[in-house]
Amino acid sequence: MVQPDKTLDIRGAAEKRAVQLAREVLRPMRSGQVLKLVTGDQQPRPGIIALCREEGYDLLDTMRDDAVFAFLIRR
Repeated sequence: MVQPDKTLDIRGAAEKRAVQLAREVLRPMRSGQVLKLVTGDQQPRPGIIALCREEGYDLLDTMRDDAVFAFLIRR
């Protein structure tokens, strides 16, 4: 498993807000760095996929542990 350089826990944030927060954290990161994005549900998944596609980020993995979802995104 890839070790993240940063972790952003946004459990409870609405999908639109989750994508905005992820974008704000990813933009200043260096190329190749990895963000672990933790959410309380799967709702942000379509928005996160779209963000990665639009910005050219790599969605490395999606994990689930009970009601918690995590996304590994490489800048």
